[in-house]
Amino acid sequence: KFVDVEIVPGLLLVETVVASAPVRMQYTRLICSLMSFIFGYTADPTPEHPPMDLAQSMAALDSMDPDDVDAEVVEWADAALQTGVAGHLGQKMMAALAWVRPKYRRGGEAALPRSRVGVLALVRRSPGHTRLPLPEPVVMAMACRMAALLGGEAGRNLGLCVLLAHHLYLRPGELARMRWEW
Repeated sequence: KFVDVEIVPGLLLVETVVASAPVRMQYTRLICSLMSFIFGYTADPTPEHPPMDLAQSMAALDSMDPDDVDAEVVEWADAALQTGVAGHLGQKMMAALAWVRPKYRRGGEAALPRSRVGVLALVRRSPGHTRLPLPEPVVMAMACRMAALLGGEAGRNLGLCVLLAHHLYLRPGELARMRWEW
């Protein structure tokens, strides 16, 4: 059943399969990108600097002092914040480190305290995920349908609220606090 599972160097099969296959792939990419960042590889691999594979990344990670790993993860989080990387990747990076080396878990012998603070700052300060607004015809159809269902002045007000919320990017709470004064 586990014939096609690539075992992470330094982990047993049971430790490797704790994470699902898509999560393992994502963690592997994150660890390889962190180690490439630490060793100065560019985002665009070249023949002189090919991307680090998992075995190279694990060997490099094992050769580093935990305090150096902590400092490098903070540097990575700082660079990620400055380039606008989504904040959730910091948490995934910490989870990936804890997965490949249990000593980097929160209660482990090398808990990476500076990294946890840096990742928390990355999560809090990075921009959230943006969502595309509804297409204009859909918003118009919603407003008209709601106005028709309610009817009268209440229907017109509801339709107007839907249009205002869409055009002003109002949150539901802001829309609920809106008062009509003529």
